[in-house]
Amino acid sequence: MASAVAKPDGLLLVPPDGELEFLHPLPVERLWGVGPVTARKLHERGIATVRQVALLPEGALQSMLGAVVSLVTILSIRAILLTIARR
Repeated sequence: MASAVAKPDGLLLVPPDGELEFLHPLPVERLWGVGPVTARKLHERGIATVRQVALLPEGALQSMLGAVVSLVTILSIRAILLTIARR
């Protein structure tokens, strides 16, 4: 995600313990698995950032996006948070 934000050079260093500060304000479209249709559904409900998605209960995501799409989104967020937590 950092390299995509740092275009055109593609290099951005996110300091340790600064991951959430970096990730939370990013648009939902930066999450792996969130394409135009999923992004539109989230935007229609006022959800625009990674932080807002991360704070949603799993059941709310499932009802908004469907079980498969929400699972991909949830797993993407959890993978990021687990990586951060293990440091």
